[in-house]
Amino acid sequence: MRAVRLESVKVGDILGTSLFNSQSELMLAAGYTLTEETIQLLRKHGFKQIYIRDDEFANLKPLEVVTETVRKTVAQRMTGTFNSVEEQLSKLPQSPIQLKKRLTEDVGLFNLVPMGEVEDSVNNLIGEILEKNVTLLSAIPVKSTSGRLYQHAIDTAVLAILIGQQFKYGFPELQSLGTSALLHDIGKMALGELADKHRNEMTFQERWLMREHSTYSMLILKGSDPHSYIEQQTVLQHHERPDGRGYPQGMRGLNVAPLKQRAAEPGYIFRHAEILAVANAYDNLVSGEEDGTSHTPQSAVSSMVSLAGQAYNPHILRALTKAVQFYPTGSEVRVLNTFSGEWVGYRGIVKEANVVEYAKPVVLMTHDDDNIPIEPEEVDFRGERAVYLELIL
Repeated sequence: MRAVRLESVKVGDILGTSLFNSQSELMLAAGYTLTEETIQLLRKHGFKQIYIRDDEFANLKPLEVVTETVRKTVAQRMTGTFNSVEEQLSKLPQSPIQLKKRLTEDVGLFNLVPMGEVEDSVNNLIGEILEKNVTLLSAIPVKSTSGRLYQHAIDTAVLAILIGQQFKYGFPELQSLGTSALLHDIGKMALGELADKHRNEMTFQERWLMREHSTYSMLILKGSDPHSYIEQQTVLQHHERPDGRGYPQGMRGLNVAPLKQRAAEPGYIFRHAEILAVANAYDNLVSGEEDGTSHTPQSAVSSMVSLAGQAYNPHILRALTKAVQFYPTGSEVRVLNTFSGEWVGYRGIVKEANVVEYAKPVVLMTHDDDNIPIEPEEVDFRGERAVYLELIL
């Protein structure tokens, strides 16, 4: 199995993983032979890359963090929740002041979110991760632009849980973190068509209106579970920055490790919110949600690291580099340079991640430096002192 850009997919290629539509319904099952019509359908739904089967790389399968069954179940619950909240909020006045007042005082708008289902979903995700002892995202994200809010919620929750594990969070804290991640953007359902725009498509006024979504999310959560104080603060603060230039309160961060034994510091960003901020930003970058361009894992992390201590807690960024695979299994890479000078210019398919030195995976070389196909040869870059690869997407 290998990952390919949609524009490189050919009629007759066989789908490697199942794909779902915006309502979390099965659209195409793994093993389906693609036709011109189905390729056009994928393009219409906004898929940018997919996995296809390849006899030459039949044994290359990205490790699933959560199974297709669990992801589908959680996706269906979240789709229903997001759609229901959108239906209720679409009838309300769009003025931020009026909307906040209604969400705070109107009893009819309490319990918009079925918290029992959200808790079940979080437990499903954590259970899968703990059972498989997964610590790393090893697959390229495959999702459509339709229904992207609920997909983003799930992927952000999974990544936040993986990061939380690195700080030795127990089940209750992972559950709180996962709940916050699943619901952090639920407030966007009050923004109508604005919720479907990329940030670079918004006017100045629309960007300021979008900033209200974290407050809306907190109020919706508070009305659905008044005792969810930790989750409310996490959702409210997930766009705050250590340098105080975030929103909605302009809080500052201490830039210390978000250890579970560290009590909340009054006036400073809560540690769960710092983790959610990193997971949210990373998924927005790799999915193209931020600016309409899908970034590679390495590009996304690099752009975030450049803002360490300013926009993101550096301890959490360090954990992020251990939770995502720069060169996902099944993806194609080109060797730009090596310390030994060997394999420069060659292309190949990533066979295995390196969880210790993420920039040095095991690669099956398929093309030489003249772009001529060769008999696949396994190269383990863990023996190299320095390796520079380029992800080909």
